[in-house]
Amino acid sequence: MLLNEVKAKQMLKEAGIRVTDTRFAASRSEAIATSKKLGFPAALKILSPDVVHKSDSGGVKLNLKTSKQVGNAYDEIMASISRAFPDAKITGVSVQRMASPGVEVIIGVSRDEQFGPFLMFGLGGIMVEVLKDVSFRIIPISEFDAAEMIKEIKGFKLLTGFRGQPAVDLSALEQMLFQVSRFVEANPQVRELDLNPVFAYPDGAVAVDARVVKEDSRDTQIEKKKKEGPSGSLDFFFNPESIAIIGASNNPNSPGFGFTTQLLEYGFKGKIYPVNSKESEVLGIKAYPRLEDVPGNVDFVICCIALKHVPALLDTSVKKGVRGVHIFSARGSETGLAESKALEAEILERARDYGIRLIGPNCMGIYCPGAGISFSYDFPKGKGNVGAMVQSGGSSTDIVKYGGLYGLKFSEVISYGNALDVNEMDLLSYLAEDPETSIIVAFIEGLRGNGKEFLELVRKTAMKKPLIICKVGKSRAGARSTMSHTASLAGSSQLWDIAIRQAGGISVRDIDDLIHMAVGFNFLKPVRGRRIGTGGSGGGRNTVSVDEWEYHGFEVVPLPQEIREEFKRRGAQLWYCLDNPADRSISVPGDPFTVGALLKEMSKHPDFDIICADIAAEDHPYHRETFVNWIVNNLDDYIRLYKESEKPFFMIFRTRPLGVAELDHWFWRDVSKMRSRLIEEGVPFFPGVDKAAEVLNAMIDYYERRESKS
Repeated sequence: MLLNEVKAKQMLKEAGIRVTDTRFAASRSEAIATSKKLGFPAALKILSPDVVHKSDSGGVKLNLKTSKQVGNAYDEIMASISRAFPDAKITGVSVQRMASPGVEVIIGVSRDEQFGPFLMFGLGGIMVEVLKDVSFRIIPISEFDAAEMIKEIKGFKLLTGFRGQPAVDLSALEQMLFQVSRFVEANPQVRELDLNPVFAYPDGAVAVDARVVKEDSRDTQIEKKKKEGPSGSLDFFFNPESIAIIGASNNPNSPGFGFTTQLLEYGFKGKIYPVNSKESEVLGIKAYPRLEDVPGNVDFVICCIALKHVPALLDTSVKKGVRGVHIFSARGSETGLAESKALEAEILERARDYGIRLIGPNCMGIYCPGAGISFSYDFPKGKGNVGAMVQSGGSSTDIVKYGGLYGLKFSEVISYGNALDVNEMDLLSYLAEDPETSIIVAFIEGLRGNGKEFLELVRKTAMKKPLIICKVGKSRAGARSTMSHTASLAGSSQLWDIAIRQAGGISVRDIDDLIHMAVGFNFLKPVRGRRIGTGGSGGGRNTVSVDEWEYHGFEVVPLPQEIREEFKRRGAQLWYCLDNPADRSISVPGDPFTVGALLKEMSKHPDFDIICADIAAEDHPYHRETFVNWIVNNLDDYIRLYKESEKPFFMIFRTRPLGVAELDHWFWRDVSKMRSRLIEEGVPFFPGVDKAAEVLNAMIDYYERRESKS
């Protein structure tokens, strides 16, 4: 239900939001009398639930300076609307005194299917449609969020004073944003809201026009909750005392062979029970024809048989004391078939009745190296501190293997597929409290839990440990189409990223970015500044690096003179040429100046916040002996600096695509050995300045936000 402007402004005024005094007039004479009472110049606007775009239909008349002009305007409005909308229901007009012109901004509210109401701020009037210069936040917002929203828009300079124009009252705008957020919280029936324009002045702000859409009931998808599953710890998935593999097999091409093999290969210390009706042994272990034939109770079941047999399996599982089942089997709801969805519903109902938790269907399950559980071959056996929740099966394997190329090790990785029972809410709750996990990464295809509750969980988790989320399937096509400016300007991808960041998480685009971000948070000291000391290459690459760093908002500060004087004291021949970035091409064998030595001095100087070494192996023009003596010795300096520096230190280690022939060349083998050495020593590195800068900016933002909320 679209409220007329008079009612909308009355609601907003009662909530403490400053709006222009607007009155209702049912006739020509009332419009004239009201305009006299409020004062000239006046503005008249049609009041009709059937007229959305009032100005385009001739339903708005502005700057009316006399009673006669008001009367004529009333007549013209009624004639225009009758022509354009002959069947429209007209209740009258709104009358208000024209507000003094100010800088026009817009404040809007709409609703997202996942996260509920969200707030928009931007330049107002027609500028919002032309420039689309807006920022968003999920409601409720904090005062910190309100200030950030205003600063984020590209037109922020227009608000701070531009070419002689006075600055507007930013605190008044911040307060209005905060009040609108509280208003929507207190009135959940508000579906959409547009304050456009809001006039911002040097001493306040006022909403000139207001549009509010209410609904009588909040029977929306976001408010519906599915039947809650059993609560409690999921530790039995990650530390079971016994595991039964249903469908275990001696056939190397079967999943039952793979899961059984991994338990043996990774040294699972509990009891392993292969279940196969046709084999008496599987991989040298006694097999059982049915689960009920297994002696004693079973903690955890890995199911590799067809989905249609799972209901019967659950009937047996409850008799064996099973607490959790991983359903590897696919062809469930992901097929879109009605019968498959019905089968999953039956499985879930039976599991809930029995108190059994389910992972899957259609997923790889658990990788927990500390417990000796893995779902893939050749994963690292060493335990780490990165916890991963991954909806996709293949992506879970990619994350572990690609992460290993940067030295990441994992505490737990859970591939959870269709999330019939255990979903992102359960897993995030577990990883947030897991003492073995200090960083969490997530790959989410679609939320199964409640969006607002998920954001609250992200908020609580991010206060304890970094949470990095890659959400796939984001697209503008997912945004709900409405008549409001706010909803039409908000894409689902943008809202997701904003919601996660607002809650304290880190949103990334793809798996590569997920890994790079985890590398930064895992190996780097907290980053809190953007003044960088760097070097390691020759002039050309150093110049490119400087351009990249500055493009991403970092400052490559000039080398302080006292550092040059220090190298002069040491006897460096070219001490007067030293600068930031450190130039490898001016180094002389046996000279006190080396890139590592200069970076070390930068790391001790207060002018620098971050230190970065570029390994720059590819631009070395000499033979192997010189390469080893020069580049590898530099590497030793960098490793020592990483261990000794009190400031964040990392490296740029570029990679190149190689063919089979290149793998036999000494240069690429030695480069690979250098990379392996960095992994062994736990030194963080990134494939280029752009990726490193994204990580550093995210780290700075994360620590600033966490400290602002603590």
